[in-house]
Amino acid sequence: MLYSSIFSLLGLTGRNGGHLTRNMFSKFLPRQAKHGTSEAIKSYLIEKYTSESLVRFLKERELEETVDLVEGGHIAIFRTKEEEEYARKNFAAAAAAEMDLGGVRWVESAELHEVGWSRIFTFSSG
Repeated sequence: MLYSSIFSLLGLTGRNGGHLTRNMFSKFLPRQAKHGTSEAIKSYLIEKYTSESLVRFLKERELEETVDLVEGGHIAIFRTKEEEEYARKNFAAAAAAEMDLGGVRWVESAELHEVGWSRIFTFSSG
């Protein structure tokens, strides 16, 4: 199981540099419990603003190639059912708080097998 926010395979390009990936809803429940719903939402909005501002800064100065900027999305892979359940609870809580979660797509294991990604996303426990 994985979720994708803009269903792409970025990260499988052999790149290993700095990453600017906006956190869509990860750990929303602990943030909400510690700081309240309003402050939790604001923390995600700050991340969104920061990442969008940096990308805009680079584009306005035509520095995309200089810094090797690749836009596209984020993929999270769950190795256990518990990880998936925790992510889904955080997603549900963020949605209930009316956060903008547009672009998030949950991809089931069967679909991964169908498109041949299962050989890419194989984990061993040993």
